[in-house]
Amino acid sequence: MRYTLFTLSLLAALGAVAANSVDLTDAITYQAVEVSPTSFKCCEVLPAGQYAVTATDGTETRYLAVASNGSYTYVTSPADATFFPVTTANPYQQVLIDTSAGTVETRDFTPWTQMYVVGSFNGWAFTPMTCENLDNQDFSYTGTIATTLGTELKFMGADYYSSGTDPNGVHPLTDRESLTSAAHIATGTSTDYKWAVPATESYSITVNPFKLTASVSTNSSTNIGTPLTASADEVIAVYDLMGRPEPRDLALLPAGLHIVVTPSGTTKILR
Repeated sequence: MRYTLFTLSLLAALGAVAANSVDLTDAITYQAVEVSPTSFKCCEVLPAGQYAVTATDGTETRYLAVASNGSYTYVTSPADATFFPVTTANPYQQVLIDTSAGTVETRDFTPWTQMYVVGSFNGWAFTPMTCENLDNQDFSYTGTIATTLGTELKFMGADYYSSGTDPNGVHPLTDRESLTSAAHIATGTSTDYKWAVPATESYSITVNPFKLTASVSTNSSTNIGTPLTASADEVIAVYDLMGRPEPRDLALLPAGLHIVVTPSGTTKILR
């Protein structure tokens, strides 16, 4: 039997868990997020206490007994489960479960102080992202990303180039994953995957290194205005979103958002 739905359970007792005396009557559960059919994560700010990972197939619950190397087996009694402590000193916790490898990883997370967006669009320079509240760890960037063949992008923490320190790199789960499909991220310097940027747009990007999530949207579909109806010989000038001149013949326009100047004014057209 493979159990695929994971939760974290908080014990009512805040002290050590004694064998055969585990009381889950007042336990609080935290639902894990399914990243893939065999990968789950639970990233929460947790009250101090003792935690175990549980799994269910929809009809019965099993507990995970975890070895020192992170490998686990299913057990039927909470008294046989492996519990890990959370203290008030570090309530930020990340629990990663890989059912394919049969492993559990628990991490103490230290909130990041800065994040940068880095890519071929800015010459691999560190462009700072903004974070209104470091407690929630939502780092945001809004701006135009110019796409050329092979454009890619990633995010980095403030201490990326300091040996042995975190925060470090942020990368997608697969190499050259489309930026607009970004939802889950991974952190660490061991894998240098990057996102592929699908189009020249103004993007709004939010990355959370604690929750291990990303949210990306384009801004080009808003405030577009009236669609262009002028014929090609009525067009005075055509510019792309970066302000570069483009051919005046509408039939020759490449895909993308362009600003078209006509005798009646300026009208934006969408690819």
